[in-house]
Amino acid sequence: MRVEEIVDRIHALFATRDNAHFQEESGVTHDAGLEVSHIGYATNLTVDVIEAAREMGVGLIVTHHDAWGFIGNLKETCMALLERYEISHYYNHLPLDDADFGTNASLAKAIGLTVIKRVNEENGFMCGLIGEFDEPLRFESVVKVCEECLEERVQAWKLHDRPIKRVHILCGAGHLTSDMAVSLEESCDLYLTGERILYSVAYAKLNRLNLVVGSHTFTELFGVRGMLERAGFEGVAVDEIKEEHIEVMGFSRLSGD
Repeated sequence: MRVEEIVDRIHALFATRDNAHFQEESGVTHDAGLEVSHIGYATNLTVDVIEAAREMGVGLIVTHHDAWGFIGNLKETCMALLERYEISHYYNHLPLDDADFGTNASLAKAIGLTVIKRVNEENGFMCGLIGEFDEPLRFESVVKVCEECLEERVQAWKLHDRPIKRVHILCGAGHLTSDMAVSLEESCDLYLTGERILYSVAYAKLNRLNLVVGSHTFTELFGVRGMLERAGFEGVAVDEIKEEHIEVMGFSRLSGD
């Protein structure tokens, strides 16, 4: 398939494609002009991802994030490698956070939550959600389920003893206390995200809000996979490009009271 055919099929999935910010939050960053018979997907566009894609014989890399322009010359280096290896690249950011097959919804499904509502609006996209378990779970059980799904150690702060029924998910960079405030507004038992800083933990402790933090990369990978599964591409192979769990290396499980 041609890159433009693949992108058209992906974009047709999105109810938000008429949003004025859709084009700046998704699109092709490099089109090698070649037919695509193998798609590789990952959360991030990095040098390692591109090198792995070349070894896999991938013709199109699909990611959640574009290469970050604020990390030195990463963007320029990635674009040069894509051109050299004749690999195309497409990314989808905020629209995928919002979608019912996207980052938050796919992770919620993976850990057994039913989506109740979407929250955390940004530029017309809802970047988080509220979900509920059919039956309340112990905090330790939720932590175990998250680690099994993410295939990595999470950081976890148990700050109250209530069973976990209602969960606020914001995949990726959900470290802002303004985002976390939705957990309190929605009477959630736990906040699940992919990043935290000092203020995130202090806010959780102050408000006795149970907190589970995976990695930015692997909380969001489910959405990229879900998007490609929903689109479907006959005759085109679709494979994950493996990324390292660099964000959680050295973490030990944490708790507080």
